[in-house]
Amino acid sequence: MKFCIPRLKRRSGLGNELIPWAKAFIAAAELDLTLIDPVWNHNPRGYLRLFQQRPFTRLWHVLLPKLLPTYVFTRADYLATGEHDFGSAIRAYAEQNGLRRRRHYVLIVEGMWAPRKPLRHARPYLLAALYGTRHLARNLYELGKRLDERQLVIAVHIRRGDFKPPQPDTNYVEEMNTALPMEWFVVVCRSLRARLGAENVQFLLFSDGTPDDLRLFTDVFQPTTTAHQSHTDVSDLLAMSGADLLVCSRSWYSRWALLMADIPYLWFRPALDQADNRLFIRSGIPNPPQPLREPVTPRGVPVGMDGALPDYLIGYLRYRLGMKAAATDLVMGGRVPADGFQNGEAS
Repeated sequence: MKFCIPRLKRRSGLGNELIPWAKAFIAAAELDLTLIDPVWNHNPRGYLRLFQQRPFTRLWHVLLPKLLPTYVFTRADYLATGEHDFGSAIRAYAEQNGLRRRRHYVLIVEGMWAPRKPLRHARPYLLAALYGTRHLARNLYELGKRLDERQLVIAVHIRRGDFKPPQPDTNYVEEMNTALPMEWFVVVCRSLRARLGAENVQFLLFSDGTPDDLRLFTDVFQPTTTAHQSHTDVSDLLAMSGADLLVCSRSWYSRWALLMADIPYLWFRPALDQADNRLFIRSGIPNPPQPLREPVTPRGVPVGMDGALPDYLIGYLRYRLGMKAAATDLVMGGRVPADGFQNGEAS
C-alpha cells in the first residue's frame, strides 16, 4: 500500500493547482505508487463542478497520512538531490529515504515550485483528465462553430483580476504578479494583422478583466470571446493550446496552455531576465542553459513594446495558413494536383 497525494493550495486558480497535480503524477509513475485524485471541494472557484471526483477522495486525503508513514517532498528536498529532472529527483529522494524498501507509506507532493520542462512529461495524464471534465465538449463545440477555419487563430491571454495594474516604472522581471500593459497587446496584434493580412487572422481573447479593462483591445480588434459561456476554466485552457499562436500573459494559465501543446507564442520582453546575452524567465528553480542549435528559431518569441516580429515566425504562420485550405485537404473532401509534385515536393 503505497500512495501519492497531490496537496493543492485550495484557493488558487487552475494554472497553479495543476502544478502539484502534475508533480504527483510523475512521482507516482516513477515510484509505482497509487495516485490519489486531488480534492477540489475547498476551492471557491467551483472546480468540483468540472472534475469527476471519485467517492471517498477527501477521506483518503485525511486518513492515509494518519495511518501510514508519511513523507512530504518539498522544494528543499528537490534542490538537495542536485537533479533538474523531476522524475530523477524523486528517484534520488526515494533512495535517500529508503522508500524502495518500505511496503507502506504515503508521499505528499505540494507547492507551486516546479522545473518547467519536466512537467511536460505529465501532459498525457493531465490532458486525459482535462478532456474528461464536465462542460468541456459543449464549450469547445460552440466556440469552434464561431471560428473561421480558413483563418489563423491568434489566442490572446490578458491577465487582470488580482494582478496589480502596470505602472510606468514597473520592473517586470522583479514584480511577478503585475499585469502587462494593454498597449503591448494592441501593438503586437496590430503587427500580426499588418504582416499577415487582416483577412487572414482572427483574435480569440481570454481574460479575467472587466469590459472596461479590455476596451482598448476589444474596440480595435473585435475579438471572439468565451465570456458568455460558463464553467470555462478548462475549455479556455485547451482552446488556448489549440490556437496557431498564443500572445501570453505571465500567469501559469498561459504556461500550461503552452505545456499542453507545441504552438509558438509571444512573451513580453521586458519581463525576461538576461545573462550571458540570453533572455529567460526568472525562476526559483535552477535552469541551466542548454547549447543552442543553428538556426535559432525558438517557439517562444520575446517581443518588446515596438511589436517587432521575426521573419521566421511570420513565415511559419503563413505556412500554417496555407495548410488550412480545405480545397486541398484530402480528408476534408479537397483535391490535390495529380502531377503537381516531384520527389514529394510541390512543384
